[in-house]
Amino acid sequence: MSIPKLALLALFFGFANCSVFSQTANRIPFDSLGFNNLLEEAKWLCESDEIAWLATDSLKKYGKEELSRLGDLGFCYQDELKNWYISYDKVNNAGQRPLFHYQVDSLYRLNPVQSNNDSTLYHSFTNALAKCLVEMNSVIDSVNIHMNQYIHRLPDKSIEVWILPAFQPSGQAIYGAEWKFHLDSQGLKILDTYSYTSGLKSVWIGQPRELWLNYRDINQPTTGSIYFAWSFKDYFTRIHIATNNSISTLQKNSSGQYSWDYKFNELPVNK
Repeated sequence: MSIPKLALLALFFGFANCSVFSQTANRIPFDSLGFNNLLEEAKWLCESDEIAWLATDSLKKYGKEELSRLGDLGFCYQDELKNWYISYDKVNNAGQRPLFHYQVDSLYRLNPVQSNNDSTLYHSFTNALAKCLVEMNSVIDSVNIHMNQYIHRLPDKSIEVWILPAFQPSGQAIYGAEWKFHLDSQGLKILDTYSYTSGLKSVWIGQPRELWLNYRDINQPTTGSIYFAWSFKDYFTRIHIATNNSISTLQKNSSGQYSWDYKFNELPVNK
């Protein structure tokens, strides 16, 4: 992962093992199963980022006039066969044929999609994203930072959308806020929402160092915190997610692989 690719990603829009230490009496038990589920969510978000980086590379061949047509609805998605697609569109064009549409092949090459074989899937995704972005308009305007959107279909055919802070053109990574929307299969109705907003915190990416992520207002790590740690692990010697109840640490082990360690705080911030 290179800094230029991260910066471009903001314009477009084997994972760690968890080793849990023994639990202490009178503590809130560490939810290792829940942590691993969040880790899987973070894994999918990172995979989507990797596909988006391919899209940023593809932009280099276009001129300014073509780039101006990309619109405000750029996203990656998978079909039922787990094939990846990249689409660029406009919110007010939702439900129509995308302006730019590519399939990612097994060699990670981008091939133009000549005909949309699964237009129902694509249209439901554009409907869902357009609806979620309308819901997020006031938030995005108030914080004035770049956001990335992620979308996939759940096993029951409903749709899940994540909105997370992007890597900023200034060279800063942002954490401390995340939003998730659960929509019906057509992407027309929001069934449920989740958000964590403790205040945006920025981190300069550059000199390798130890990093602490402050999540002390909650008892367990969030998907967004785990995603942030995994996304930027190569730029830090060690990343700690500090909650009120625990500290989860991501670092390289002796074999050169990344792994998670967990321990309780000596004294929880809140009782």
